[in-house]
Amino acid sequence: MAKRNLWRHELPLPPSIRWIPADAPVFRGSHSGIGAIAFPLAPISAWQASYPNTPSPSAVQLVCIDAEGEKADYANSQGNRVDKPKFGNARLAVWTIGDVRGESVSVCEGAADALALAARESDPVIATLSTPRPVLDWEKELSVFDFVTLWPDMDEEDELRRRPGLDAATALAQARKLAGRSIEVMGVDVGKDAADAAIATPFGDIDMDE
Repeated sequence: MAKRNLWRHELPLPPSIRWIPADAPVFRGSHSGIGAIAFPLAPISAWQASYPNTPSPSAVQLVCIDAEGEKADYANSQGNRVDKPKFGNARLAVWTIGDVRGESVSVCEGAADALALAARESDPVIATLSTPRPVLDWEKELSVFDFVTLWPDMDEEDELRRRPGLDAATALAQARKLAGRSIEVMGVDVGKDAADAAIATPFGDIDMDE
């Protein structure tokens, strides 16, 4: 995280993060790195009800890494090499940083994006950890917030001229506007998302006492 400027090394990590070593049974002895960061996923309402504690997760996302913090993987029960598996029911389940019981929130797709944003922005952050679809369901989930800022993945067009992250963000923004709710969509100047931009945006010094 420090190498990619995702989080300030002076500060404790979000308390919901867990570490799973490579010799854990879930990896079936085939992990190519040193382990995985585990992100608990739960509905927004569950995070609100349990704050400041972590809710009982409905799903978990693992991010496998090696000793250098680079991508790693393992063989799942189907024999496929996977680096970011999900376990459980991840539908409309999110990971959060901060107190999401207020009126404002930033929303992004990935855990790395969420860390990069939370380390720089004042709003609490919600990470969907997948493209937010179907749009009407996500519009309903986010309707508890008066002010929403979307940080979509700015994907390249595929062969069918689709850009999943931007297309979903556009549809979600339109749905919120039609419902008469505030929405703002932000982009980055470097890379496709906040995590990419963070690599080129080192942290300045801060007064730790303050």
